[in-house]
Amino acid sequence: MGGYICSMSVTVIIATRNRSAVLAQCLREYEKQTLKDLEIIVADNGSSDDTLEMLRRDFPHIQVLSFKENIGPLALNAAAQAGRGEYLWRTDDDAYPETPTTIEEACRILDANPDLVSVSCEIRAATINFDLLHYYPHRIPEGPEPFEGYPYSTFFGCAALLRRDVFLKAGGFWDAFYYEEDEVSIRMLMLGGRMTYVPRLCAIHLNAFVQARDMNHRWKIQLVQAFRLQWKYWPPLAAAYRSMVAGLVMAMSAVYHRLNIRFVLLSYKDALRAANKAYRHERVRIPWSTLRRVTMNRSIWHRMLHPYWQQYQRRRAAK
Repeated sequence: MGGYICSMSVTVIIATRNRSAVLAQCLREYEKQTLKDLEIIVADNGSSDDTLEMLRRDFPHIQVLSFKENIGPLALNAAAQAGRGEYLWRTDDDAYPETPTTIEEACRILDANPDLVSVSCEIRAATINFDLLHYYPHRIPEGPEPFEGYPYSTFFGCAALLRRDVFLKAGGFWDAFYYEEDEVSIRMLMLGGRMTYVPRLCAIHLNAFVQARDMNHRWKIQLVQAFRLQWKYWPPLAAAYRSMVAGLVMAMSAVYHRLNIRFVLLSYKDALRAANKAYRHERVRIPWSTLRRVTMNRSIWHRMLHPYWQQYQRRRAAK
């Protein structure tokens, strides 16, 4: 299988900030990939450590985009625009393909299915002893895995192959992390085509963030972006209901993580502001047929609670 000539070239797009050591570790793994036409672009979001020096010294063949401040997922948009690949491998700076043929096999699937716009892979997470996440939220039919995998309505951020032209035509990622894959997937599906999940393909995710340091910020951004997503795309009554559910689930998360009550209340105020802005200035009207493709008949309760249910199952199995 090694040495497969993909019909399209591939650009790996990575955004990074102050994680020089783990970024170097992951970049070395890409040197093992059997796909020959592989371009890597690293977009640095204002790192203050030795990231840029390390890239110049150890990876002079890699294209680097340097930004003076952290512009979040917009850095990935810039990398996608700067790349020459017809396919994009979207990943994180703390992730890499599990096997040398992972990207090659994902290319085979897109090559063979012109109507597919993305191939999403499974994840082995360092935080759970490199076990599989099994993040796919739908029942997998019994029997052999299809060559093209299973229908999906989004893609997993650290291990997905996308058609670059569709991604750019859809407008790329929005301006802040959290739900950025879900959000751009809606716009990609509006352009036609299908998305798929292929569990036999996998990436390693090292999960390099420090949870204690980032929890407040991460919780608030997740809350704000959840509200923003509903009011950007769903009709008002549906958006109100979905936001209520998202807010309730995030409240339970805040209690679990013992977040400061004043901080939580101020965050909900910001979430309501984001919802108002999304409805007034960002709103995109899309048909119910597309919304049904987006949800794949999955309720907002399932969407919000499924990750926590997975964590509970993993912890129970570990006992």
